[in-house]
Amino acid sequence: MSKRIKERRIAMGYTQEELASKLNLQKSAIAKYENGRVENIKRSTIEKMAQVLDCRPSYLMGWDGTSSTHPNPSITMNQIEERIIIEYRKADDITKAMVLRALSIDDAATKGEPAKMA
Repeated sequence: MSKRIKERRIAMGYTQEELASKLNLQKSAIAKYENGRVENIKRSTIEKMAQVLDCRPSYLMGWDGTSSTHPNPSITMNQIEERIIIEYRKADDITKAMVLRALSIDDAATKGEPAKMA
């Protein structure tokens, strides 16, 4: 589990401090999780960590071989596309709105409705 936590944190572009902040934990807790010094992590922490790290709790726990939360894991992305998604997810609401506007994607797309392209 420790290796998977670290792998996902790095893949998402977070420092230990950033991940800890998102989970309302101390950086030292994340370091202990990643070093394997704590194996009995609370279920609620694992669930929240999986949300933040965009993976399944079962992946973090080593029960699942795939980290994908996407309903269609056959969709592949190149490194630039993955980085764009990671940075978008970390952005504040204003930045997200600017990105959507720049891509000509209206508000409906963020509500699960078909996107209207300009």
